[in-house]
Amino acid sequence: MTGASFDRVEELFADLFPLTRSLTGNGVRQTLDRLSDVTPLNVRTVPSGTPVYDWEVPPEWNIRDAYVTDSSGKRVVDFADSNLHVVNYSVPVDVELSFDELSEHLHTLPGMPDAIPYRTTYYERDWGFCIRHDTLEAMDEDETYEVYIDSDLDPEGELTYADAKIEGESEREYIISTYCCHPSLANDNLSGLILATLLFELLRQGSTHHSYRLIVVPETIGAISYLHEHENAMKTVDGGYVVTTVAGRGRSIIRSRSREIIRSTWLLAGRSRATSTTNTSSLRPAATSDSTARRAFAFRPGPSRRTNIMNTTPTTHRKTTSRSSLARHS
Repeated sequence: MTGASFDRVEELFADLFPLTRSLTGNGVRQTLDRLSDVTPLNVRTVPSGTPVYDWEVPPEWNIRDAYVTDSSGKRVVDFADSNLHVVNYSVPVDVELSFDELSEHLHTLPGMPDAIPYRTTYYERDWGFCIRHDTLEAMDEDETYEVYIDSDLDPEGELTYADAKIEGESEREYIISTYCCHPSLANDNLSGLILATLLFELLRQGSTHHSYRLIVVPETIGAISYLHEHENAMKTVDGGYVVTTVAGRGRSIIRSRSREIIRSTWLLAGRSRATSTTNTSSLRPAATSDSTARRAFAFRPGPSRRTNIMNTTPTTHRKTTSRSSLARHS
């Protein structure tokens, strides 16, 4: 492993972290375009409204700007500061509201007052803002606020995903899957996107015994769409590896975890650190049985110490909730 490899991980994090990913939209396309610089991907689309089993591909969502301003014009909440501030898939909004009316659409984490929660409204037409609880506490209950969300839901849009395949010598095929739909969340799941892409590129550098398929899809509806589009191919798959939340916790996540991500790539590919900077022409996990295949892809990360803000239940502040009761809940 070289310093250049670690630099590549950090470069990918820096490029991909700010993109506003969702189930659909420009952020997904931009992410797949960037990952295609690492390893060749087949980028595919499914039109909005397409039935996929008993689901339906949703309208394509894109957002350009969003904010909440007070009566002086100061932006109390600004999408430009963090794309987590807007509930993912929020409908367009341009309205003035009292604090009580606005508070029905504000989501915070009282137990983590400096954190921005992550919320979505994929399949229900709604809108909202995710803000720091400290920001909520500083807002004036007697103010009138201007609320603006510049977004659109295009029924003639599309869902975008990507895949790639390495043909091996055996008749067995294994999937490396990860999801591409979360905005600025480094661990869940930008870390998985980067690791899966690097792993697949590593496998692609030499001949392999088995075939491997990389699948990058938005969660749930993307996986369902992929199965619907590739049903026959999926019937012959022997197994798979879902790569997700492989980084750690803390503000220095990118720098401190880049080494572990690279090392994990080599381990998952069945290679040792000793060979990682030498011969790449004969990459061949010698998998002649299921148990051998499992050993070749054995990766056991250390104990998880992360706090997944996305899975922490935010508090939605209704207009009947007074500031004093909010304080008690926190």
